[in-house]
Amino acid sequence: GAFDSNSTPFQWSFYPPAQLFSEKTAVTGFRLNTIYGDNSKVCGLDTGVATGADTVCGWQISLANFCPGEVSGIQSGVLNTAYDRMTGAQIGCCNMTGREDLLKKSKASGAQIGWVNASKADFSGAQIGVANLSDNGICGTQIGFINCIGDSAATQSGCFQFGVLNFNKNGFLPFFLLFNF
Repeated sequence: GAFDSNSTPFQWSFYPPAQLFSEKTAVTGFRLNTIYGDNSKVCGLDTGVATGADTVCGWQISLANFCPGEVSGIQSGVLNTAYDRMTGAQIGCCNMTGREDLLKKSKASGAQIGWVNASKADFSGAQIGVANLSDNGICGTQIGFINCIGDSAATQSGCFQFGVLNFNKNGFLPFFLLFNF
């Protein structure tokens, strides 16, 4: 970045390192990413073609939103990812929480609304979409055409599935049409 600071209320980024402030700077306010922006923390509105931040609190709205750390708020885009923790909502075509190497540590609560919703986190809330997949269990509801709770979900606290095809190894039945629990 052109400037180095601990925090800033405004950040403009073309593509790192071509941005006003360095990637280590926390943004509290508004960040505009012409192509892609990357900062340690963004609190507020984060928009552009693609966004990236270690920690997000607020609203990310772009084609692709990436967060390897914690998201508290809303991610709206074609692709939304939150690997460590997610509290809030992901709204887009493909929404993902958790990561394979964080399978026993990742937590997510809130809603995933999109075509494909995938969670490798300990998820509580709702997945609403065409395909809803949860590898680490879900406490809440899956509503979609295909709902699946994966084999690695050894224990799950209770999930109601409403859809055409419902797969749940620990459910009422491993597979059931229209609903499962």
